Amino acid sequence: MLRSMTAYVYKSIATSIGQLTIELQSLNRKYLDVTTYLQKELSRYENDFKKLIGSQIARGQVNVRVSLKCHEFSTVKVTPNLSLARQLKDAWEKIAGEIGLDNNQFDINLLKGEAGILTFEDSLGENKSIKTEILSALQLTIQELISLKEQEGSMLLKDVEGRVSQLSSWIEEISDKSGGAVNRYRQKIVERLEQVLPGSVENEERILREVCLFADRVDIAEEITRFRSHIHLLKKVIASDETASGKKLEFILQEMLREANTIGSKASDVELSHLVVDIKSELEKIREQMQNIE
Repeated sequence: MLRSMTAYVYKSIATSIGQLTIELQSLNRKYLDVTTYLQKELSRYENDFKKLIGSQIARGQVNVRVSLKCHEFSTVKVTPNLSLARQLKDAWEKIAGEIGLDNNQFDINLLKGEAGILTFEDSLGENKSIKTEILSALQLTIQELISLKEQEGSMLLKDVEGRVSQLSSWIEEISDKSGGAVNRYRQKIVERLEQVLPGSVENEERILREVCLFADRVDIAEEITRFRSHIHLLKKVIASDETASGKKLEFILQEMLREANTIGSKASDVELSHLVVDIKSELEKIREQMQNIE
């Protein structure tokens, strides 16, 4: 099934520790490029987020924004340095005694500005169940993103299928018309020779030689066969369940354009040339659609 590379999903999901907000935006890009914009407390999961997205999306620019609004649970674990606090208390009391202060009762405010009296740790990293919950929420969001990409891809598929059908019709028309090109050229040679050398016994030999050279020069049977083969492969790929089909389709289109150019260079009359122009124009339109397919 074809997938579009463009889609957007915004989800707010309730978790055991608070409200998780996830925003995924997918844009056109030749290769996969995942960019994360994470709340500081969630930055430890960046590699996990990228790995999960990369396992399900083949290419495109994917922007990921994740934030967490906690309820009672705190993502920061605060630990007092009691050993340092006791030493500081003893030191201030000793100072008060040495300088003869009447009231040497320790003031807790003296510890507020001391570096290292409190340590702050990320508590999320210690909780594996929270990580599992966050990744599960991201997986739900990715699935919704993929669903939207497939919906748009189905519309692209209908458009591409119509254009491929038109290509099939034109290449068969070229095949039919090219068969009479040699006969038309032979008739033209006969008329010219009869005008110049009427009744000459050598005319038939000259005609045969010229016609053989012309037939070899304008023969497009191989190109038509290869073009048909590419159409068959193109239909097979867009009808398959292959997810990363965009690159393969672009390659097939390049080969079809190559055959069309060769047919155009060998075209022996204006009508065939016009059909080749139509084919190349349609291939370009399909190529533009392929640039939005994952």
